[in-house]
Amino acid sequence: MYFLLDIWGVIIYDVMKEECNMRAANYHPDYPDGYKTKKQWAQDGFLPIDDNIGSLEYTNGYYQKKTVYYTRNQVRKAAPDELEAYMKPYVEHRRKLQRLNYIKRRNRELLKKAAASSEIIPCTNPSGVIVFDVETTGMYPPDDEILQISIIDGEGNTLINELVHPCWTKSWNTQHINGISPEMVADAPLAYQLIPKVKGIFESASTLISYNGRFDLDFLRYWGIDTEGKKEIDVMLEFAPVYGEWNEEHNDYKWQSLVTCAKYYGYEFKAHDSLEDVRATLFCWRKMEVW
Repeated sequence: MYFLLDIWGVIIYDVMKEECNMRAANYHPDYPDGYKTKKQWAQDGFLPIDDNIGSLEYTNGYYQKKTVYYTRNQVRKAAPDELEAYMKPYVEHRRKLQRLNYIKRRNRELLKKAAASSEIIPCTNPSGVIVFDVETTGMYPPDDEILQISIIDGEGNTLINELVHPCWTKSWNTQHINGISPEMVADAPLAYQLIPKVKGIFESASTLISYNGRFDLDFLRYWGIDTEGKKEIDVMLEFAPVYGEWNEEHNDYKWQSLVTCAKYYGYEFKAHDSLEDVRATLFCWRKMEVW
């Protein structure tokens, strides 16, 4: 397909054909072929005689969204400059998506390469213990990304505390939880730049402590983090019977939040900042004397 933005008259129809392909993908099956949206008519070189005419209809059989449809006698042949003006926002939007998709593909490959690499930055950790936590853009590791990673040793020394510039995510719905905005991570290092250091930190430890660590490790697997052969302590699982709230549905003790656990042991902190979370986790673990 041609995509030469400086030659509108040449490429506009090709762009529109790929955008619309004669009828939208969610086209309502009950509508006749001559019943089209403004964008679909523009694909054939027509525009409405008057935008105020036409019929507001559902776009698909699920009745989720409405748009205006026009018949052949409600449209006219349009001049190239009119089509250019109408389609310009669509083409610019498409160009933006292509650029973002390229960045996403490139950064995914860089992340996979770094995760598979044997490059490791050694870490000195006499305690042999680490406490780790991440904040993320969402709950689904294959698509969501780490926004902050914090790891301390068994003595409470900070081994890493970094905001992370997401490789492909531009906005996220977790900001109200972790307080991390796109502006805050704009100049932060990318994940693949941090992986060698994080690998070295995990290599330095024989005992891994976390709070609901399965969640964090599911994300860190995509960073190439391997925990095989290491002792894992999930304070959340250890605290559940201590707190003693029974869950009839699961026939087990209910998991409690880190806030509840910390409050139980008299520790105050700012939740959902990963450095604050690992410090709280270490405090609670020491109180529980789980080893």
